[in-house]
Amino acid sequence: MDRKSGKSPREFQFADKFGNYGLVARTSSDIMDPGETLVIELYISGYGSIESSKLIFYPSPGVVDSDDKDSYVLFGIHGKKGLGVWGAQRHQLHPDGNAIGFTGGAYKSEWKSPSIFFDINETQISTEKKLGGFAPIHINLKTKRKARAGTHSIQFLFTYFDGSNWQTSSNTVQFTIRNFFQRYDRLFLTLGAFATGLAIIIALKTIISWFIPFLADCFAK
Repeated sequence: MDRKSGKSPREFQFADKFGNYGLVARTSSDIMDPGETLVIELYISGYGSIESSKLIFYPSPGVVDSDDKDSYVLFGIHGKKGLGVWGAQRHQLHPDGNAIGFTGGAYKSEWKSPSIFFDINETQISTEKKLGGFAPIHINLKTKRKARAGTHSIQFLFTYFDGSNWQTSSNTVQFTIRNFFQRYDRLFLTLGAFATGLAIIIALKTIISWFIPFLADCFAK
């Protein structure tokens, strides 16, 4: 079978034009505590020709607990149900950087080659939606229990060949790890309110203890 003579997985208007794609990120939270897990869902939106695509990303140093089983990335597609299910491959996250090549994918006999970028309907392609409950790229990032408090980031860079030239699309996800005082701010507010109330009571008691003898002395005169 000559796969090169087949059709593109994208067949609607302008599918044969130079491709233009971008990254869309969604996170489970932008504020978290050390040791918690950040979930990042990545989608790839666009249309047109696309080949030899890959994704690289770099977390802030000292944040990812790469030894924990809950630090991983899911990508690729299973051809099990209907259009397929995301999450065919699982890689452990590396603290120094990660690279994913989008080779293979779903395949139909009329297509010239497998692809993860195929039409769902006239307005949406596969990498713009969840399939089987997962986003096209699902990242579970378990943070270290001793991760530095403050704002951290993960830089994503998506590279692909648009049919004529190499193109890139980037996105940066930021999140904040709370420090000790931020994690227990309600407790400190409660303790502060209690201390303030106690100070007022002591002050009133002092005033009363001074004022009563003063009044008694006035009436005695």
